[in-house]
Amino acid sequence: MRDSRHRRDDALSLTSRLPFASARPAGTPDVTTPAIIAAWLPAVAALHRRGAGVMAVHEYDSPYLWNCYSNSSDDGWTMGRYRKLYDEYLAPAGLGNTTLVVTETGVDNSPCPSPNLGGWQAYCGFWQNADWGADCAHSYVSQLAWYDSLLRADDYVLGSTIFCYQ
Repeated sequence: MRDSRHRRDDALSLTSRLPFASARPAGTPDVTTPAIIAAWLPAVAALHRRGAGVMAVHEYDSPYLWNCYSNSSDDGWTMGRYRKLYDEYLAPAGLGNTTLVVTETGVDNSPCPSPNLGGWQAYCGFWQNADWGADCAHSYVSQLAWYDSLLRADDYVLGSTIFCYQ
């Protein structure tokens, strides 16, 4: 298995050869693993110097989108974790204005305490039993509106894509 230095070197090598580097290529590091983030930073910096680059992450949680979110720290381990990436790694490296896209988001299994039922529709009964309303779609859209308010608070976020398989 190659170490993170090799992954970083591979990313830098690839980045320098991309014919579409000005077209803003994207990467999706595992934001919970510091060694992987450290390996990505030089590639992000190289793209940044070229005026290109988009960071992409996936964010999910259950049974509610704010299940693992901390109001005291204003970030989370599942939703809003992109803020950890920016606050702890990108901003200190001078890369805090790197554009971010959340390429997948929604209600899905969570590492935080949760019944882990699957996609958002599997939680309809759970939300109804928790007196969150009888309209499952409305309950989900209300959670997405909360998440949208997080994203809109950060000017480096371009947007997100809701994963809606279920």
